[in-house]
Amino acid sequence: MPRGKAADTNVANIVLDQKIIQSAMLSSLITEKINYKSIVPNEYNKYTMDKIEELADAIETFGLMQPLVVKPVGDGKFLLISGHRRYEAIKILIEKRQLSQFNEINCVITKDDENDTVTNLKLHISNILNRELSEFDKMIAIADLRELNKAAISEGIVLKGRMREIISTQVGLGGTQVANYLKVADEADNELKLALKNKVMTLTEVLDAINNPRPKAEAAGGGTVTVPEGADGAGSAVNVLNQVKDKNNIGRPRQFVETVKVPQNKLAKLEEAWDMFKAACYEIDSQVFYSLVSKFEKKFDKHLKFMEGIDE
Repeated sequence: MPRGKAADTNVANIVLDQKIIQSAMLSSLITEKINYKSIVPNEYNKYTMDKIEELADAIETFGLMQPLVVKPVGDGKFLLISGHRRYEAIKILIEKRQLSQFNEINCVITKDDENDTVTNLKLHISNILNRELSEFDKMIAIADLRELNKAAISEGIVLKGRMREIISTQVGLGGTQVANYLKVADEADNELKLALKNKVMTLTEVLDAINNPRPKAEAAGGGTVTVPEGADGAGSAVNVLNQVKDKNNIGRPRQFVETVKVPQNKLAKLEEAWDMFKAACYEIDSQVFYSLVSKFEKKFDKHLKFMEGIDE
């Protein structure tokens, strides 16, 4: 899409346009056969590529039920916009299982003069609409979508409404849901995001942690961050977590480390105290205590794997 035409483009024309994906799913748009070697995966696709072998099994049995969406990029190549998992599954069928009948793939082709921001908007929206994303991946996608929408607006593309409303329309989520994902993206510290990624905590639990922070938070460098006097509720959470972010150099949602650094002696003390607590609970003849501890134990042990003991 040339820049000069951007100002005349409204949200209905560029928001995926959701009809592109929906029509592709119904095979109501004209599709073309494209050799799989001519399709280039989109490097901006950052989502988890799981269960590809299972998907390959399904495509081998039933065929490709939903065409890919691609964009011409010159020299006979096509940039993949929607269908990265399907594309990887087809590559397995061709390259590992030697099934040459899948060499030519049904594709819906978008306009070749479409600008990169609109293409990336389509990529993110199609992933949110068509994939079963984890709460962490959905948080990442919505945070990235916000930045892409800002870029689109700066390029003269008309997107009406507040950002939360724009994203809500694009991905079919309620405004409150969108706001919650963005709150976690902006305010959760490294440890909370890691817990969300590894499914130790749910989105609701992370939001509760943000709104009810500890009175004192330890930064990875060994320093401490305290809540300002007289502050409480979400305001204090923002202040504390921003200080923690500064100390740990936490930036965009994806830029976080995969471990939580804890002094070795405190980590050992934590494990000892946890074992004593479990033993005390199991001594009580209570199904409720047993169920609660058993459920929490799995989360505790899972998160413990990502804690790295360091010398003080």
